[in-house]
Amino acid sequence: MSEQTMWFYEFNGERVGGLCITEVIELINQGTITQGTQVWKKGMPTWVKIEESELAHYLEDKTPLNNYDLPPPLPSQTPNYYEESFTTKFASIWRFIYAPTFAAIVTYLVAYLIKGNSWQAFGLWSTSGMTLISLSIVLIAWAEDLWRFKKSASYTGWSWWWLLAPCYIHDRMGKQWKWTIGLIVLSLVCNVLASGLIALHGDGYFDDNGPYQYQPQSNIQAGGMDLNTVELEMYLNTTNPDVDTTGRIKVSMLDEVTYRVSYAYLCGSGGCDYSYLKSAQDGGYCYVLSSSDAQAIAATQCSSSPFRLSYH
Repeated sequence: MSEQTMWFYEFNGERVGGLCITEVIELINQGTITQGTQVWKKGMPTWVKIEESELAHYLEDKTPLNNYDLPPPLPSQTPNYYEESFTTKFASIWRFIYAPTFAAIVTYLVAYLIKGNSWQAFGLWSTSGMTLISLSIVLIAWAEDLWRFKKSASYTGWSWWWLLAPCYIHDRMGKQWKWTIGLIVLSLVCNVLASGLIALHGDGYFDDNGPYQYQPQSNIQAGGMDLNTVELEMYLNTTNPDVDTTGRIKVSMLDEVTYRVSYAYLCGSGGCDYSYLKSAQDGGYCYVLSSSDAQAIAATQCSSSPFRLSYH
C-alpha cells in the first residue's frame, strides 16, 4: 500500500478527503470514522465499509499511506420521504385555497334565500354573524387539509406558525416561495372578485335597469303611526347633511307608496316647502318631481337615484 495513497470517507452524506493514513488514524481515534463508515481510494471499484477494507486493522492499529485522486460520486442516498410534486400538493390544498371564496358565495346565497332580494341579502351577508359562518367554513377547510397533510410523507410535525395562513401554505408547499406566493395571490384574487360581484349584486347592479317600479310596503300601524313612515323619518333626519338649513324633517304618508316630506325651517305663513318620495322596488325609496300632493300621487318616474334605508 503506497504512502501516497489518499483516502476518502463519507460523513453525513458528504464526501470528505483525500486523507493520508495518519489523518485517517487520527479520525478513527477521535471517533469520527467508525465501523460502518464508507471509505474509498483510487483503484477501488466502489465504496465499502471501513471494516471490509484494508483499513480494518487500523480500527485497533495505526500505520501510514498516501496518493491523491478524486473518487467516483457517492452512491445515491435514498430520501427519507417521498417529495411530492406541486400537482400532488395542490390536489390536496386547493380546498383550503378556495375556501374564502366558497364561504363568501355560500353565505351570500343563504342570505339571499332568507331575505328574498339583493340589497337586504347584502345587508345580512355583511353582518358579523355571516362573517363568523364564513370563518367557520375556512377553518373546516383548513382542518381537512391539515388532516391530509399529516398523512403525507412530507409532514414533519405541528408548528404554531401555521395559525397564520401564509405560513401554513408555505410549509404545505415544501417551503417553495414561488408556489407559496402564487397560491396566496390566487386565493386573494378569487376572494376579491367574489366579494366584488356580491357587492355589485347587492347594490342592484345586475337588476333590470328599466323604469323603476313602485310597490306597496307592509305598512304596519303602531300607536296610530305607520312604521314605514317612522323609519323613513328617522333615516332622513339621521342622514340629513343640511340640518342647520332645513331643520327637523317630518314625513307623512299620502297613499301606500307616496310620502310627503316637510322641513321645520322651510315652513312659513305661505305653507311648507315639500318634497315627495315614493317607495320603490325591493323596498327602496326615490324622490319624484311634484309641486302638490296630487302630482306626487300621480307621478310614475323617479327624479333621483333610488336609495335604501341603512343605519351606520
